[in-house]
Amino acid sequence: MKKITSFFILIILISFVSCDTVTYYTMRISVTRNPTLIIENRTGYPIVLTAPISSSINNGASTQLQPTETRGTINVTYRVGKIQFTEQVIMDNTDITVTLTKRPPTITVVNQTGHPVIITEPVSSNITNGVSTQFQPAETRGIINVTYRIGQVQFTEQVTMDNADVTVTLTKRPPTIILINQTGYQVGIIAPISLNINIGAKIEFLAPVLNQNINLTYMIGRMQVTEQVTMANQDVTVTLTKKPATLTIVNNVGATINTIFLRIPGSPSWVGGNIVIRGGTVQLAASGGAQTGDISGSIVNKDSMKLWLGNVDLSGNIFDIRIDDVQTNSYVKSNVRITNDMTLTFTQADKR
Repeated sequence: MKKITSFFILIILISFVSCDTVTYYTMRISVTRNPTLIIENRTGYPIVLTAPISSSINNGASTQLQPTETRGTINVTYRVGKIQFTEQVIMDNTDITVTLTKRPPTITVVNQTGHPVIITEPVSSNITNGVSTQFQPAETRGIINVTYRIGQVQFTEQVTMDNADVTVTLTKRPPTIILINQTGYQVGIIAPISLNINIGAKIEFLAPVLNQNINLTYMIGRMQVTEQVTMANQDVTVTLTKKPATLTIVNNVGATINTIFLRIPGSPSWVGGNIVIRGGTVQLAASGGAQTGDISGSIVNKDSMKLWLGNVDLSGNIFDIRIDDVQTNSYVKSNVRITNDMTLTFTQADKR
């Protein structure tokens, strides 16, 4: 086998003490080595070299080796991600450099949805709006599903790979729900999101589901109100108008009333209590619920009192309503639907 030979000249000076003669000896030494194979990574990605040696090479870096054969074809095999490539090198007893450039095709995903997205397939990645990300798919040909989420809603874009780079632009998004507060009160949305809306203001958010009915639940005062929205695959505007009504209670029972209670029909427990004036408004204080500054209130016979239902811990619009007089007699009206301000007159006929 022919080797690469290098020559070195070694001059030896020998001096003999016993004479004046200086003799020079020249020796030529030959050193042989195998040719060097230099492997450069110019793929743009880290690679894993598997043949003719095992090695990891970062992009822009190189490694070198002396192959056992100085002539012939050598396969340089490497992986980028999960995809394997081979470059053939022809050795001719001289040093040679092979530059690796083959790489898998790249999928570039651009987020133009207007919202942050979470990619779940074929890789996991978070992309803010207007930003892109890149990855190499496991397959270089065929259809690949790019699946992503915005909020709780999932979308899929299909990409056709043909061993070339491809860009997919994400534009699908959930429809937007726009809420306008026309209740006349500040509302606190509690479902499907949590936020406050001032009187006359509006907010918007992405629908949590598609093609379903969504309950928009909000609080005005202490009363819970629900509006139902049917979501198709388009934006929708909801104007909030439901609000707690004012109930006027007229006492015609023949005695003074000092407590008022309400409940949802069928419920075993009542909400309410003693009539008090708190902060200039009528409130119902449960047993032990009186506060400093409360003024005891009552409804004398033939008199009336207005009670804003926003001050009652209830939801819905159908109630049982009970008043108790000072002799502990109870008077009840059942299944009363209250959608607007209304007046209820209690008489002896309502006694229980």
